[in-house]
Amino acid sequence: MGSRAGRGIVPGINNGFTGVVLLFIWGFAVHSSIRMFQESMKRRYDDPMEAFASIFLIASDFAIEIATAPVIITSIASAVVIGCLVEFSAGRWR
Repeated sequence: MGSRAGRGIVPGINNGFTGVVLLFIWGFAVHSSIRMFQESMKRRYDDPMEAFASIFLIASDFAIEIATAPVIITSIASAVVIGCLVEFSAGRWR
């Protein structure tokens, strides 16, 4: 968000939404990779491609679990607040 800050409130809010979406994507990727690694240590997969494909299945399971109204509402509110705070900070420290 840093290099894209200072362009106004609406682009700032868009930056906040981008940040939240990227946070979820990276969170799903990291947590599903860790879960796949734990499962592979239990010898649950026959080959490496099956283990790699399971990362996406595990990530989709996490996404379905987390797709609840409180999480979505909190994420939207956080994106707006963070976007506005970044815009305020960019105007103050440039």
